[in-house]
Amino acid sequence: MNDSATATIKPFVRPKVGKGIQIGVRCPLVVLDEIDRWAAAQPDKPKRAEAILRLVQEALADTTDKQLQTLPSSPTNAPNVEGASPLPRRRQRRLSHRLKAKPRRI
Repeated sequence: MNDSATATIKPFVRPKVGKGIQIGVRCPLVVLDEIDRWAAAQPDKPKRAEAILRLVQEALADTTDKQLQTLPSSPTNAPNVEGASPLPRRRQRRLSHRLKAKPRRI
C-alpha cells in the first residue's frame, strides 16, 4: 500500500484581504467616473476602493477643521447645552410620549 496516495481534502477558505468593515454603496456612473479620474491623477494610482477611502478621509478632515474654526457660542455647535438635545424634535416627541405612557395591563 502506498501511504503517500492518501490526501486530506481541505475546504477552500477565502483569505482575508483588508481590515475594517466592508460596506456596499451604489453610485451613479458620473460619480464613479470622477473618482476614477481623481485616482488616475494621483502619483501612486490607487484602486477605486482606496481612492474612495482617501476622498472620504479628506472630506472628514475638512469638516473637522471647519467645526474647530466655528464659534461654540451658536446653539447648534454647543454640546451639552441645557435643554438642547442631539435628537431631532420628532424623535424627542416619540420618546417623551413613550415615557409618559401608562403601563400596560397584563
